[in-house]
Amino acid sequence: MINSGEACRGIALQCGIELMSGRIEMVRDRSGWLVRHDPDQSAIWRAEGTWTDTTLADHAREAASQAPDEVLLVDGDVEVTARQLLKKAEAAGKAMISSGLRPGDVISLMLPNWHEAAILNLGATLAGLVVNPIIPIYRGAEVLHILRDSGSRMVFMPATSRAFDYRELAREVSSKLERAPEFVVLRGEQQEFIGYKSFLERGTSRAEFPETRGSDVMMVLYTSGTTGKAKGVLLTHNSGEVMVRDYDRCWGPWQGQTLLVASPVTHITGVIQALFVPIVCRAKVVLMDIWDPARALDLMIAHQANFIGGATPFHQGFLAEARKRGEHMPSLRIIACGGASVPPGLMRAEHEFFPNARVFRGYGCSEVPSITEGTARREDIEYGAETDGWIGRTKVRLVRPGTDEEVAQGEEGEILAFGAQIMAGYSRPEDNEAVFSEDGFFRTGDLGRMRDGYLTVTGRIKDLIIRNGENLSAKEIEDALEDLPGAKEVSVVGVPDARTGERVCVAIVVATGANPTLEEVAAHIAAKGLARQKTPEQLCLVDALPRNLAGKVLKDVIRAEVVARLQADADAKSVSEVAAT
Repeated sequence: MINSGEACRGIALQCGIELMSGRIEMVRDRSGWLVRHDPDQSAIWRAEGTWTDTTLADHAREAASQAPDEVLLVDGDVEVTARQLLKKAEAAGKAMISSGLRPGDVISLMLPNWHEAAILNLGATLAGLVVNPIIPIYRGAEVLHILRDSGSRMVFMPATSRAFDYRELAREVSSKLERAPEFVVLRGEQQEFIGYKSFLERGTSRAEFPETRGSDVMMVLYTSGTTGKAKGVLLTHNSGEVMVRDYDRCWGPWQGQTLLVASPVTHITGVIQALFVPIVCRAKVVLMDIWDPARALDLMIAHQANFIGGATPFHQGFLAEARKRGEHMPSLRIIACGGASVPPGLMRAEHEFFPNARVFRGYGCSEVPSITEGTARREDIEYGAETDGWIGRTKVRLVRPGTDEEVAQGEEGEILAFGAQIMAGYSRPEDNEAVFSEDGFFRTGDLGRMRDGYLTVTGRIKDLIIRNGENLSAKEIEDALEDLPGAKEVSVVGVPDARTGERVCVAIVVATGANPTLEEVAAHIAAKGLARQKTPEQLCLVDALPRNLAGKVLKDVIRAEVVARLQADADAKSVSEVAAT
């Protein structure tokens, strides 16, 4: 548990730090957000060296000075050294300042896994700005909400990517915003927007970089939640460095090692691995924009990569491709799984096929990025396959949902987590209500059990669907379908899927004479401007939604009924195939 107030004061006084009351305070960050601040705990983290008030800019200057020609990023044919990364980031940061941006302003990065994302992220840090990563699969409704909530002043986006025109998206959201940000277009025709090259030419030598504090907010990262609308997670420079150092401490050291990163650089996993690890840990990161198992293996062989991570589809495809070629990748030492439950059999198969790799699941969230630490040794494969990782420096406790009453050892409870990388709160103060315990632990909304110091996630209280490692809000999809023609009621749940982990299923109570189809549901979702990944892939027509005495829809009952129907259909198909032979 957290140290008592007296112990905090004792450590702090030895270091010459004057403390306040020791209770959680809401203070105004220079960006204007109200952030959570615990002066007693902050003093302890600084005194023990966990918080160093070092920013990414400090690390980048050190890397450029000590190893200027070391390659940190690989993006196709482009290689970026430590010296080049700092120089390009300085140019981007000066262009941001010359564009009128001031410390605390927000810029948004809606970019694929391109090396420019790392340049712009570092440039924003140099300029004292707050970075807002936006997942490129988002569309009008999601992007409009994020830009409005964050108050973003500038958005960096592709001209096109994966056959989608982001310039049209910029036009759409600009027409609906009271104060539209400036849009900067990369790798394509800029049209009426400013191109990346022209943006960089704005920078002047007169632009001076401000001093940045470790307690300043460095990032607002949006994550789906039970309210339907994405919530902005506020991360400071101190919490950011801790989450990166945790990667280095648990699975490193990464200096001189190579990581293949296919996770989106705008997702918390990709943010850590692609935007921070190269600079802070001095690792080489090979970026992969579009997942393809064959190309992934080619890149890993070419660069003798030591790390690969991702959700179930990544692992299935990668293992199948390696088996096809008989390529055992002796350089591979870490295979990290996350984002959704990975079948234990798949993890054991990877362990057997890749002779030097440590295979495990890790567990975290945007609010507390590194809750577990995987496994310490290759020999711990049973824990790696059957649990979600060792509970190390981050404090974890399990409680009865909705209370602070801890459950007995081995009993299922809601997972509460607390550590030096914990967020400074949500961008909307009201979203902080009920998500923290009295002593500052974050209520994850996930259920789990502890065994031998390892945590196993068993379910979710939060109504989220994890598809291909992406969190999808069931309520957001339900809200979009509430006016679906022919539907009296809708309920959205996640059901197991061998390829994606989970798929979106919608249960519909139909109006008399109506017969909505999956194609009509998909068209309705598209018309509402939601990402294609949120489109239901399963339709279940029901007479009524099951409810408890309080009127709450029992989604576990719906989920069980859908799974039973799928199994019955599969059994019937099997019997039919046997009869046909």
